[in-house]
Amino acid sequence: ETNHIDVGVAVLPRKVVDSYLEIIKSAGLKPILFGIEPEAVSRAVVPRGNPGAFLVVNVGEVSSSLSIVSGGVVQLNLTVPIGGAAFTVALEKHFSVDTETARRIKEERGFLKNKENMELFFSLMNTVSSIKDEVNKLFIYWQTRQDHIGPLGRKIEKIILCGRDSNLAGFDEYLSAAVKIPVVVGNVWQNAFSYDSYVPPIPLLDSFDYASAIGLALPETN
Repeated sequence: ETNHIDVGVAVLPRKVVDSYLEIIKSAGLKPILFGIEPEAVSRAVVPRGNPGAFLVVNVGEVSSSLSIVSGGVVQLNLTVPIGGAAFTVALEKHFSVDTETARRIKEERGFLKNKENMELFFSLMNTVSSIKDEVNKLFIYWQTRQDHIGPLGRKIEKIILCGRDSNLAGFDEYLSAAVKIPVVVGNVWQNAFSYDSYVPPIPLLDSFDYASAIGLALPETN
């Protein structure tokens, strides 16, 4: 519609904002704008200029961020208190090993797609299913919301994953089977440059943890 303006509002505790402000000023820098993580991540992983609706799942170390992005704008965001650390804890229990060994198992086997590693994925099923359940609830809410006139907004066409642990072998197929739409691992560099002209020195797997930093470095408007 053209007869109104949509305004997105982000709210954080004053003490959180002040702590960032103090650090930046103490470094001799002048802050111009603060951006929230879901906006920065979406700027990196949603193709520039694509007006469609996407559900972005950013798996961090201690939590996962779920965002609905439609028309290039974050419409809704929630945080699930489950991340890569929970995967590590689950592996500790399954293999009866210490934290360092569990991390090594995840690094060496978790991100390679083959039959043996799919079995490792199923050992994490309870943890992964908790994220899946939250994704599914948010997906259903967005797809079915309506007012007295009828359905609201665009339907989600794809789920985009980011964060290193979102590359866990089997995670994308599992989500896709549960939600019944395509699930892809986001290309965090797509709006920054083409691989035809530049290949970054950072390993591909590591780059998935830098979606928010990359998004912040990109122009605010796509």
